[in-house]
Amino acid sequence: VLGDLAEVLATAGHASAESVSAEAVATGSGAGLMPPVLVELTPLRLSCQELVLNRQKVGDVGCAVACGFVRPWAGRLIAVRLLECNIGDAGACELARLLLGNPEAARDLSAPAAARDLRELVLSANRIGDRGIISLAEALPKCDKLERLLLDRNLIGAAGARALARCLRRSSVRELVLGSHLGGNPLGPLGAEALAGALNDGMERAAADRATRLEALNLESCQVGELGAKALATMLPGSG
Repeated sequence: VLGDLAEVLATAGHASAESVSAEAVATGSGAGLMPPVLVELTPLRLSCQELVLNRQKVGDVGCAVACGFVRPWAGRLIAVRLLECNIGDAGACELARLLLGNPEAARDLSAPAAARDLRELVLSANRIGDRGIISLAEALPKCDKLERLLLDRNLIGAAGARALARCLRRSSVRELVLGSHLGGNPLGPLGAEALAGALNDGMERAAADRATRLEALNLESCQVGELGAKALATMLPGSG
């Protein structure tokens, strides 16, 4: 609801609206109170090619507000950077909605993404799990120019890794970071094995008319294990 309200503020030309705030409310899930959120609109209005809220604890509600506000000019976005913003699965689903556009266009495999010029998506150090990344993964094949995807220090497990692997084969992503020296994701051996399978992408990449392919994959601190390491070692020689 707040996301739709923010979109109305953007499209109606309310230049005097400087921020959207939400007071602390009960989550309804037994997790206590949702902390108050304040999203400044002026920086978003001044930078129509970037959505940058790094290290602002906006959470899922603030993410929905920001996505709703920039939705009218999603086609001009080239970078989305939401590092350490306390975003979970609900916020990731709002991002997927921003990238894909309206539900009808999202279901049409031949229709381009709303954020068709997006080149970089940074979601490091949040709390996105499998449900959120499964939604985001659906946008990868439709974001034709997206080349850099940073997801380290989240809560992505094997199911999320399988969704990424399935969609990576038809995407233009060159660099995928799921782990770093600061932390990774609990992918486990099965998640690493699924991503290893994505390296064998020749036929699907050709079918999707992709000239680029995955060139850098960081799985540091992702609990790859022996099984995952063997799968990666097996697929790497054929991924050149």
